[in-house]
Amino acid sequence: MSGMWYECKVKYRKTDETGTQKVTTEAFLVDALSYTEAESRINEGLY
Repeated sequence: MSGMWYECKVKYRKTDETGTQKVTTEAFLVDALSYTEAESRINEGLY
């Protein structure tokens, strides 16, 4: 695939060991042909 690299940031709530919920942001580097494809790949991988 001859695409481009896209940095996608995902923000979600994470529960730690004590049961406290915390908002976490993670960045992912995705090889895709378009931003839409990169976004789709990130969503497939998370759920």
